[in-house]
Amino acid sequence: MTVMPTPRAAESAQPFSVPSAETRTTAAPVRVMRVTGEADPNILARIVQPMVKLDLMPRYFQVLSEDGGEMLAEIAFAGVDENQVKRLQSTLQAVIGVTAVELR
Repeated sequence: MTVMPTPRAAESAQPFSVPSAETRTTAAPVRVMRVTGEADPNILARIVQPMVKLDLMPRYFQVLSEDGGEMLAEIAFAGVDENQVKRLQSTLQAVIGVTAVELR
């Protein structure tokens, strides 16, 4: 039996590439959604689940929270149909623990 060594994460990791100016000017518009709610680990799963059901892949998903306080999630979508974004917004407004959903 031959054992193959696995590459270390640092050896196999590829850095993100920065888009060129041409790509950025022709890229699809980005919609940003801000979700505020209770700082609870379970709320993250409840926020992600509707995105999976709508087959939406965010450009980025950033979460800031305070212990026992409030959580702020900022989610950006590029090249997504406006109807899907509105549908996600209304779905997230009904999620337990979410206090506000704002589109920018």
